[in-house]
Amino acid sequence: MRHYDVPRANVVGHSDVAPARKTDPGELFPWDWLAEYRLCLPKPHKLELGDPFDNDGAFYLALERFGYDITDGHKAVEAFQRRWRPERIDGEVDGHIRAILFQLLLDRDRGTTR
Repeated sequence: MRHYDVPRANVVGHSDVAPARKTDPGELFPWDWLAEYRLCLPKPHKLELGDPFDNDGAFYLALERFGYDITDGHKAVEAFQRRWRPERIDGEVDGHIRAILFQLLLDRDRGTTR
């Protein structure tokens, strides 16, 4: 990461890049441990604005803006859940994952994800 100046926001799993084809590294991967060493983004714990998207379409557009391939929306949501809310992976868009995504986008836009 230092040698190539890779921001921690760019450390992702295969399922984040190709959600329709990959499920690794999986929900048991120690993302929290990597985040402690600033090797990837931590899971947002403080969600500033709650549920900001008024419909699933807005969520999918934001998910694409964050970098997910949304061609298969259900698989994209599962991949997002696998990384950011591994305790429940059902592929369903709900208020909790909408709030997580919005917080991640806010943090990125504020420049706090390097």
